[in-house]
Parts: sequence; C-alpha cells; structure tokens
Amino acid sequence: MPQSDGPLKRKYGAYTEDQTAFDFATAHVASTAAGQRRRSIDAAVMDAADAITYSVHDLFDFYRAGLIDLGRATRRTPEDIATIAGIEPDHRPQRLESVQGLFYVFSNWQSYDDSRRMREDVQTTTSHLITTLIEGHSFVWSADRGWSLRAEDGIDVAMRFMHGLTRRYVIDSDTLAATQVGHRRVVKRLFRMYLLALARSEVRVFPAFFRPEARLISAALTESTRKPGDFNELRASLPDIDPSLRRRAGRLASDTVASLTDRQALALSARTSGMSPQDGFAGQRDA
Repeated sequence: MPQSDGPLKRKYGAYTEDQTAFDFATAHVASTAAGQRRRSIDAAVMDAADAITYSVHDLFDFYRAGLIDLGRATRRTPEDIATIAGIEPDHRPQRLESVQGLFYVFSNWQSYDDSRRMREDVQTTTSHLITTLIEGHSFVWSADRGWSLRAEDGIDVAMRFMHGLTRRYVIDSDTLAATQVGHRRVVKRLFRMYLLALARSEVRVFPAFFRPEARLISAALTESTRKPGDFNELRASLPDIDPSLRRRAGRLASDTVASLTDRQALALSARTSGMSPQDGFAGQRDA
C-alpha cells in the first residue's frame, strides 16, 4: 500500500496481505479532505524512534566490529561534518559547531578492545546520546499530513552525520564491496531455499516460530500446482498460483530470512552448501 511522503519519496506502510490488520489499526486515524490518512502521533513517534535508534546503534555496532574508528571519524571540522552529513554549510555555523560538541566525548577513544571499561563507556555514551537526540525533537501538527517529530537544527545535522559515517566507512567501503556481494548472494540463496521448501512441503527447514504458517501455505501450494523439482521450475509455475497465495509464500520466505542474524544466515548458507558452519566460524559462537 504505497503512501506518498513528498515529491521524491515513497514509502510503504504495510504489505497488501496485511490490509485487514492495517485497516483495524488505523480506523481511528482521521483523513484529509482528499481522502489521505493523516499520520498518527504513534506513527510519528515510531518514525523518530527508528531514525534515532539506527543512527546510534549502527554507529556503535560498527565501532565494536572494528569498521569505524570513532576517535578519528568524529574529529572533524565543520566543513567535513557538512560534507559527510550531506548538507551545504550555511550562515548558521552553530549547527555544525554543536555537532562537534556532541561528539567531543569520542575524541580520545581508541580501537574497541572489549574490555569492561570500554563496554561501560559504550553503554553509557549510547544512553547519553540517545537521550540527547530524543530531547532534541518536538511534536509538530499539520492539517495536511498529521503529526510528525521535528529535530532541532543541530540534532538533525548530528543524525545525518552519523548516517553519513556509516555509509562512508561501511556501506560504501571499497574493502567491504566483495563481502557485500557475497552477502546478497546468501540472502537470495536462502530466500529461494525457503520458497522451494514451501512448495515441497519441507517445512522442517523453517525455524519453529514460522512453521505453523509454513504448513498452511505449503498445503495450499500443494493443492494449487504440481511439486516443482527446482527453483526455476517453481518460478515457471508461479503465474498459475493465486496472487494472494504467491504473496503469502514470498512474504513468509522473506520474513524468515530477515529474522536471521548475519552469522546465522552465513552459517545456514554454509550448511545448505554441504559445508560445516565451523569451517567459516572456527572458534566463534553466535550471541
């Protein structure tokens, strides 16, 4: 169910198969004269919470993984901060200077060593940073769009800066490009495995939480089409399957893959390739 969020951005608030639940959850939300639902205060809080959480936790997760040197990455001039944040330096330098002050705590940080003191520093700083970002937001009401939470100038730049660091050092990193290609292949392989398992009634491969739904979908697929021998054969038979059932099967396969941690996905991919997970993760254990 697409929802417009400005001329250059479209987002999806729910899957089509969740229409009944979506209508129930939004029945109390008022609509504009044009028939568009206004954003509820709950949705506004959730959007802001997601943005704050991912800004902070992604940064610290990659710091602990050794991918971002927070001490070096945050020692930036206002011009550097503006570039990484993806904004143009303007006539209000206090926006950028406030970001410098917010990240001053990292100036003497060294590489993460998993010591007790370092874990305490990360936990304390994470809590302080999240609190600061939350307090830098305020509610705004619009008759056209409903509720939103607007970040103060300095807070908005700080969050953009944190997102920019993650993109520069992780997402767009040349050193991780090959790994990212491999990870995409793993995700596709696991998605195909779960989709094919539904058609073959091999629901045991699903985690226990997803098995009841897998059994229902698998039974419906068995009634709708012949059992395929491989993924290409399944894909060829998809046009003959009821669209709603097709969406349910794809949604379940996607949700199952999304429920896995990176390490779990890689270990599962290794097992389905005939390898022992220990071959790739010797001496490591999933938390």
